[in-house]
Amino acid sequence: MELGRIINHKIIIEPTDNKGFCVRVGCGKFVFNNINDLQQGLKEYLSNPEEIEKDYNKIQTTECETASESKVLVPPFPSPSQGLAR
Repeated sequence: MELGRIINHKIIIEPTDNKGFCVRVGCGKFVFNNINDLQQGLKEYLSNPEEIEKDYNKIQTTECETASESKVLVPPFPSPSQGLAR
């Protein structure tokens, strides 16, 4: 796989007790249900980190502006079945 530009964030992968993974990318934390989803999500992110981060930040800004106090914000990244870029 060819990587896009050098990423500016540390990526930390932590396995969970239920065979899933918690992944920290910079200050964001994302959850994967299994190794296949993790691999797909990382592949998509590493192939175009600038675009993925741009889309993530755009969605987060919009959700923050419209969220009520009782709403929990869940990052859209990753969802391999829907694709990371939205």
